[in-house]
Amino acid sequence: MTHPRFGILTAIVARTALCGVFFAGAQVYPEHMRGNAAPLLARTTLPSGFVFVGAQYIAPHLGNASTANPQSPSSPSPPSKTQKLSNPLNDLLDEAQRDIDNNQFEAAVAPLQKFLAEKPDIAYAHFQLGYAYTALKRSGEARAEYERATALDPKMSEAFLNLGILLMEKDPSAAVTPLRRAVDLLPSQSRPRYLLGYALERSGDSAGAVESLEGALRLDPRDLETLVHLGNLCYGAKRYAEAEARFRSAMAIQPDSPPALLGLAQTLDAQKKAEAADAFRNYLALRPEDSGARARLVHLLVEGEQYDAALAELNRSDAGKPRRERIEGCAGDRPKQPGVLEGSKLGLLFSGQLSRNARGPGPHCQGGNTRPGRMVYPCALLR
Repeated sequence: MTHPRFGILTAIVARTALCGVFFAGAQVYPEHMRGNAAPLLARTTLPSGFVFVGAQYIAPHLGNASTANPQSPSSPSPPSKTQKLSNPLNDLLDEAQRDIDNNQFEAAVAPLQKFLAEKPDIAYAHFQLGYAYTALKRSGEARAEYERATALDPKMSEAFLNLGILLMEKDPSAAVTPLRRAVDLLPSQSRPRYLLGYALERSGDSAGAVESLEGALRLDPRDLETLVHLGNLCYGAKRYAEAEARFRSAMAIQPDSPPALLGLAQTLDAQKKAEAADAFRNYLALRPEDSGARARLVHLLVEGEQYDAALAELNRSDAGKPRRERIEGCAGDRPKQPGVLEGSKLGLLFSGQLSRNARGPGPHCQGGNTRPGRMVYPCALLR
């Protein structure tokens, strides 16, 4: 893409490992630096786990002045020499870049503001200032700078991405438009589609979210986070067989993924498949603190008349605790089973004195914490 004062730029979206959900965005280089340019990375993380794109443009240096060395008329003319004089505005951009590279975001604000006072129509400087404000949690000012950058340069995908991520936390509906634009600008990249799917889901458009996530998966079929998130959406839509397939695909990539293991256990449970109990055991081997999943496992074991195993799970849930935690929602008919004593945990379970929501948490939840993919990228994970 062509950018005023930048020359020809190439956008390359670089991905970080998201089980988080981390998102590292585009590094952009002038055409003459392609192939041998080292990325300039500076990132900041939103509480949700998303990572903002930042400080990855090569600064658009303004022209340097030059002056010739004076020569005596009587002296022979030596080879011409010129002395370059630095442009003070370039120095301001360089100073801000150094501050951002060193995570000195407060220090970066002043030189960027001074630069913009002289050159208010440079999208790059607005983008950098928005990034600094983002790191300083000055969201309103960051939003204004990203919006200004996108208005000045409608092809700056990084500004659209950061604007969408910034809006995701408090106004996911508003995040949809800039993220759609990012998808348009980066059609071969899966991450913007994932972020758009997340925003659509949080906006209440589940069908649109599924469509966007499926598009991301077509571009990157082995993206663990997208597979898990798509499985969660299918589970929520009661498309259990499809959800099971997504979670199994995720586990083929990472067999010890807790979100995939939990999602698989819950979809098997919803389909009343016998292997649901084993699936919950596999998940709890990695997340033993998840009392909701353990309560559901106890419920399944009791339904299968595996009373000793159910008691063992209840004992595990109590291990190391100063007092017994109430497990809500496993009330039911008391079993006519010899050896189940009045006052035992299992007896209390079926008398209703121990209770727990028998369905346990939904597929997005791990211990009550709802995050996409960390969801992940939410979780995040993702990021």
